Amino acid sequence: LAEARLREQATRQQLLVAVLVLGGAVVGLLAFTLFNQVRSRRHFTELALTDALTGAPNRRAILEHLGSLLDSGVPGFVCMLDIDHFKRINDKHGHPVGDEVLRTFYRACCLGRGEHEQVGRLGGEEWLLLVTHADTAAAAALFDRIRGHFQQLLPDGLPRADMPTF
Repeated sequence: LAEARLREQATRQQLLVAVLVLGGAVVGLLAFTLFNQVRSRRHFTELALTDALTGAPNRRAILEHLGSLLDSGVPGFVCMLDIDHFKRINDKHGHPVGDEVLRTFYRACCLGRGEHEQVGRLGGEEWLLLVTHADTAAAAALFDRIRGHFQQLLPDGLPRADMPTF
């Protein structure tokens, strides 16, 4: 009888260990699934708010940012930027060169801007620049910085007559 009880107790302990191991595996699997779901959601949100060609915030992202700035009442400027004669660059030099000009423009904007400016691509060669906590002189200085970076970063091989401006 004592031996049967010992076997029964050992079986219960083995069952308890099996339940705990199985429970731990289920909790681990749920945690792994939740982690992947959060990571996937972040990734898809980033894809939904990022321009695939340039890596810039896309139309949705920059307009959402503009809306939040307008709601907050923060003073600033809303600037529409357009790359001049961009169609001519695409027509004359091909879309890969035009794509590089767009990426270059975004890099120039990133190098030129500070912590209170945000730029996003509206579409094509049109961009929206949001400037807060600045006066007109600071906004003009920002344009000059972007213009300088843009001219320095443009791809080699474009004839001077085709060098884009904005």
